[in-house]
Amino acid sequence: MKKRKKQLYHMSQKKCRGCKMKITKRQLKRIIKEEKQQLLSETGDQVDQNLKAYQDGIFGGDFADLEPRMEDAIYSALDMFMQVNGVNEAEGSQLVIDYVKEILGMP
Repeated sequence: MKKRKKQLYHMSQKKCRGCKMKITKRQLKRIIKEEKQQLLSETGDQVDQNLKAYQDGIFGGDFADLEPRMEDAIYSALDMFMQVNGVNEAEGSQLVIDYVKEILGMP
């Protein structure tokens, strides 16, 4: 059986002018795949930041710090239900959920 030679591609090196680096087709595919993943990751992060900035702009003012205020209210309610009813955290969490559903008119 005759072994098939790997086809080599040449790529310029920035560190060394005029130097050539030989890489295989498999290495080239891997490099392209890694670069693509990095670009997609960076683009996704930028989109998330832009969306958050857009939402902060639209829902600014009274709603800008809504999430931390809601979190504080939920944990305060949890502490209250645990102390008043003498229940553990899991049962207190369910009481908070039931209370919020009742306020929102959900079954």
